[in-house]
Amino acid sequence: MILPIVQSVLQQNPEYSGFENVIEKEIFHHDIISALHQSGFLENLTFIGGTSLRMCHGWNRLSEDLDFNGGMDFTPEKFSSLANIVSDALSKKYMLDISVAQPKPMKGDTATWRVSIEKNAAKPGGAKQKIHIDICRYETINPIMKTTMNFYPFKSPIEGLPIPCQSLDEILVDKIIAFAMREYSNRVIKPRDLWDITFLNNRHVQLDNNVLMQKLLQRGVPFDVFFDRTISNLNGVNVNEEIKLDFHREMSRFVLPELAKNTLENAHFWGVVKNAVAEVVSSIKNLNDAPKTPPEI
Repeated sequence: MILPIVQSVLQQNPEYSGFENVIEKEIFHHDIISALHQSGFLENLTFIGGTSLRMCHGWNRLSEDLDFNGGMDFTPEKFSSLANIVSDALSKKYMLDISVAQPKPMKGDTATWRVSIEKNAAKPGGAKQKIHIDICRYETINPIMKTTMNFYPFKSPIEGLPIPCQSLDEILVDKIIAFAMREYSNRVIKPRDLWDITFLNNRHVQLDNNVLMQKLLQRGVPFDVFFDRTISNLNGVNVNEEIKLDFHREMSRFVLPELAKNTLENAHFWGVVKNAVAEVVSSIKNLNDAPKTPPEI
């Protein structure tokens, strides 16, 4: 099953064939955020990450999951009804089997609600659309209000709705921390972090060192550990061919054909990525001689 609006998008843009899954997720994002807004949960959250870049800042790549900051006092128990609210909203609108799994006990800084949407009501037990709702136990340092954008020809329930999100400056800080500290079993550097750092840098977004130090303090990460990991991963970007190949494989899922022709398919683009990351890291190097204990918030 593909949502009728996705079929309409493909009819108008045949070159988008192959992106149906992610486009469908982007449409579901509107309904999930609407449910969070109607329930009042959104008042206690700040929209962060790649989907906030897309929906609040008009970003140039697709996105698949929803990320929020819930504050330093966040606990999943405060959002105990979130799963039912989201599943009820989606199932009533689309008449599909929707399940939302409650988060597992928090071992780190993030609780994840896993949304599962059947793709074909006539074939129960078949393939499902999956979207994660991640809420982090962190404060947004300087939240701003932005209205949400709609990139598709359908009536969005939240188009134009002001919601709390992060500025581009603060998103860049989050992205460079993720670049340094993100841990995966099979991937140290997330390609979407590299993409976002590149285009934030191209927009002349400056790294806010004060916000950086505050965020490291929130995470309990010493500056020297962060700095060493940043330099190590920058070296990996510069010399590791597998990081480049992984970047192109992953981003081909999220970059539409017209932009991909100018970026992913351009032989010079990887050099632009490396230079952009190096420029951001160079501003961190200037802090390396500063006191290593972050200032208190």
